[in-house]
Amino acid sequence: MIFHSVIFFILNLTNYSPLMMPLSSTIDTFIAISGLVIVIVGMIIVYYIIHFLIETLKDESSLFLKLRTLEQLNNVMTFVFIISGILFFFTYFPMLAGISIIVMLALNGYFLYYFYSNFVIDK
Repeated sequence: MIFHSVIFFILNLTNYSPLMMPLSSTIDTFIAISGLVIVIVGMIIVYYIIHFLIETLKDESSLFLKLRTLEQLNNVMTFVFIISGILFFFTYFPMLAGISIIVMLALNGYFLYYFYSNFVIDK
């Protein structure tokens, strides 16, 4: 995940982000689409790791309600991620796409706060 983040940070700094590349030639189109696929796979990996963490905590903990809330948050974050991708792909509603990203970031922040306040600080 760190390698994935570093590569996309460098791509964004050099204006070779899959979202910013012109699609004027075949190689540019190939790079943009492959980069977009890597972004999507990276996000799916993050949500899978979160799901695996929750499943591991289920085996070790009796805090069922807190884990259920984390699992629901993860499902909602995944759903909002998919909706955001669809809204960005079909640019009919650009304002909704931006709002969905803000909602996704807020959910990510709340997930981190809830996890740390209930599982890291309490232990």
